[in-house]
Amino acid sequence: MKDLIAVPMLCIIFYLWGISLGLVVSIFLDYALTSIIFIFSGSFNLLSEVGFDSFVINNNFFSQYNFIIDTELKGFDLLINSFIEFQYSHIGRWKMLGYCIAGTAGLISLGSVVDLIPGNEEMEGPDDWIIHVVTWTGLATVSPFFFSVFFGVWNLID
Repeated sequence: MKDLIAVPMLCIIFYLWGISLGLVVSIFLDYALTSIIFIFSGSFNLLSEVGFDSFVINNNFFSQYNFIIDTELKGFDLLINSFIEFQYSHIGRWKMLGYCIAGTAGLISLGSVVDLIPGNEEMEGPDDWIIHVVTWTGLATVSPFFFSVFFGVWNLID
């Protein structure tokens, strides 16, 4: 019975961890590169905002409307769509990062208290490929923001 709860819980933990990893790397690159550009130009325009304005909004693949889900569960749709739309605003990215870190820490704490985190001999955890797929799915969720930083750099080079 524990395996039926532990495996989906670990998948959610690694999904949130993938989102957190993508956001931390992208935010760090965004502020580091913007600070370097500020020294030379005197203008503090975040590269992610420049990237969103120039490439992501105009590119159909990274449009926020491609990430909208529509199922029969309207409340679930609203929660997921609102969460994914956070990456399209500056404050929203920080909220998204906070929610992911809090969710990851909360689920790990809950799993440790209730003894759902695999590590015991009698319980089997998810296969490695499941962990990789779920983590990469989390990274793919924040791909518009991740690529907007690089598109901002490309816009400056161009």
